[in-house]
Amino acid sequence: MSNWDNKSIVIIGSGAVAHYFTNLFIENGISIAGIHSRNERTGNHIAEQYNIPFFNSISATGGAVYFVAVKDDAVIAIINELPKTAAVIYTSGTIDLSLIKHPNCSVFYPLQSFDGDLSMKAQEIPVLLESTNTESNSDLQELCKTLGLPYFDVNSEKRKEIHLCAVFLNNFINHMGTIAFDEMKSRNIEFEILKPLLEKTMRQLLTGNSLQKQTGPAKRNDKSTIIEHKKMLSGENLKVYNVMTNSILKKFGYEL
Repeated sequence: MSNWDNKSIVIIGSGAVAHYFTNLFIENGISIAGIHSRNERTGNHIAEQYNIPFFNSISATGGAVYFVAVKDDAVIAIINELPKTAAVIYTSGTIDLSLIKHPNCSVFYPLQSFDGDLSMKAQEIPVLLESTNTESNSDLQELCKTLGLPYFDVNSEKRKEIHLCAVFLNNFINHMGTIAFDEMKSRNIEFEILKPLLEKTMRQLLTGNSLQKQTGPAKRNDKSTIIEHKKMLSGENLKVYNVMTNSILKKFGYEL
């Protein structure tokens, strides 16, 4: 029997992370006492979906464990409102635990991209853990085991470094895809033509050997091709092309 069988959690937040973990907790038999969100529309939607109470104010929740899944700018202010007798878990990738004044606070940072897909497998979500005391850390490890989540004990500084790398690997790569799709759409180019290239790129990234696998006009210092590409672009997309091209040129020792 897990000690989480005897605990109920109050979810703070109603974004993609809050929704995913509400669903995962309930699927694994962990009781949800209720949800609070400053966005009442999305908070009520999740509450109704799982037949749990929605609280308009934090003071009305009365929870023993609070799972704070909100944007980083709001984390500290919300935790300051929570009862000091409760256990608090927050999901930020960047906020240093030492900045939190709550006496029983822990970090539970799920290192994954959440986009509303509730079917994502728990084993695909590594969780970075940090606690102010050994007992809380053991509780979080047990929670991860109950939910089927891989976990790693990581201090705040290392967590921020990992988060930074994740932004490059996920957010920036995804944004480059958005630019490519915009360009394809404007030029009436079918995605199927470029799909095999994208699939190979993703496989190469997973080898962790990107530098050796780099190809393209900037890697070859192919100035004529670069000039032609620039003629075809404008606005923000041209700026991004210039930044990325110059970065690759510098990486391979070419003069700008």
